[in-house]
Amino acid sequence: MKDQHIVNIGFPRCGTTWLWHQLVQHPDIGPVAYPKEDQIFLSKQSFLDYDHVYKDRTISLNFDVSMWSVDRELIEFVNSYATHISLILRDPYDFLQRWNDWLDNNNDHCSFVNQWIEYKMLCYTDIVDRWTSIVGQEKFKVFLFEDLQKNPKQFLT
Repeated sequence: MKDQHIVNIGFPRCGTTWLWHQLVQHPDIGPVAYPKEDQIFLSKQSFLDYDHVYKDRTISLNFDVSMWSVDRELIEFVNSYATHISLILRDPYDFLQRWNDWLDNNNDHCSFVNQWIEYKMLCYTDIVDRWTSIVGQEKFKVFLFEDLQKNPKQFLT
């Protein structure tokens, strides 16, 4: 069993790249042989490959920004490896504005926002409840992007 396997299930455009770069500077973590967003569960790699990808270090990181949307079975699997699970949230409107800009969407911003609302993808409490009902609150921590901007060191302590 690893000393620490840190999983961040956060959204894109919420500070995960900054946090990743800070953490991989730790001698027990970096340099890492895997990317920040390995998308291991979105490809043919699966549960069986997870241990292989993350086994070489005492402390490992998985910062796949699509993890917020996974089902209960996958949460249970990730929970069996993770020692720390975090979620970075951003003001929903600001998040969608920045993501839409980053995607260089030709769509009207309102239709982009409406799509996210229609599919209930911004129901932060549902996401937190789904994860904490399986992993427990002691292992799960929510950070706010706006706090990251004001005091980045809080994420590293």
